[in-house]
Amino acid sequence: MIELHAERPNIVLIESDDQRADTISALGNPTVHTHGLDRLAKLGFVFLNARNQGSYNGAVCIASHSGTTTTT
Repeated sequence: MIELHAERPNIVLIESDDQRADTISALGNPTVHTHGLDRLAKLGFVFLNARNQGSYNGAVCIASHSGTTTTT
């Protein structure tokens, strides 16, 4: 049987606004320097194949962020 911890983990979701994955140097872009995002990617983890509702129709800021946080 798996024991569940009494405390919930602390999760921090950081979204960068209007930025595609291929514009981050930690994910392979040789031209753009994104030092802060690179450090976060190194110390945490990165969703390499994530989509939200704004991804296919163009990034609609409010809809994209609310879809991510409310799972709609």
